[in-house]
Amino acid sequence: ITPELELTFLDNGKVIDLTEGRDYTVSYGENLNVGTGMVIFSSAQGSNYQVTHIEAGFRIKPCPVKVSLESPGKLAYTGLEICPAVELTFSDVPEGCTLVEGRDYLLVYQNNVEVSDEAAVVVRPKPNSNFTFDVTGIGFSICYGVFIGLATLIVGGFQFAPSWQT
Repeated sequence: ITPELELTFLDNGKVIDLTEGRDYTVSYGENLNVGTGMVIFSSAQGSNYQVTHIEAGFRIKPCPVKVSLESPGKLAYTGLEICPAVELTFSDVPEGCTLVEGRDYLLVYQNNVEVSDEAAVVVRPKPNSNFTFDVTGIGFSICYGVFIGLATLIVGGFQFAPSWQT
């Protein structure tokens, strides 16, 4: 991140605007993540002003983005935790940036084991991520399935093919 900056010189109460390249040079620290960024000013070759090595910090804030979710719909009850893949769409993301699950955001599943119309997946920004957004969630259903075929599973002398349909 390289913010636009101005450097001025105070000469006996008179403010003089200095010009980058002619009067001073600017270099930056890594400045990739949320936190404190660094800028360094130095005198330009042949400058009329002596700009000693000056380091200044500035705050790098998380980039606000928008998130939307696509519902996974109805899923069959398994007796186990159901964590379906969800279709996430991020907008207002700066060019060249990609949000990564685990680094920038977390998926949190709720009520996702038992039969329910209240199962949900929630997307939360991860603390100290370079991005921020409102916590967003979407519901899905877990339904009892229905057997629809013959089986190779033997239960009590009978064979069943557990093929689920919701």
